[in-house]
Amino acid sequence: MDRDAFAELVRLHQPGVSRLVARYLRSRDDGDEVVQETFLRAWQQIARFRPDTNFGAWVMTIARFLCMARIKDVQRHPVPASLGPQHEPP
Repeated sequence: MDRDAFAELVRLHQPGVSRLVARYLRSRDDGDEVVQETFLRAWQQIARFRPDTNFGAWVMTIARFLCMARIKDVQRHPVPASLGPQHEPP
């Protein structure tokens, strides 16, 4: 697939992927990373895409998988409270 065609697919499907990722993840930074990773993986695995299927559904499946992996990773490796945002008393 050529880059221009793939860029058009990203343009068409990025809003939907962003909405899906936002529903799964609470962190905007994590969300942005997962959206980028979704399309990177889609590009890398484009040979596995079956043209008789829906690209949007395929890319959403990739995004869902990456969201679940991110959630599991965060659950396995939580950030200690001492490293979280510092709040000063009023």
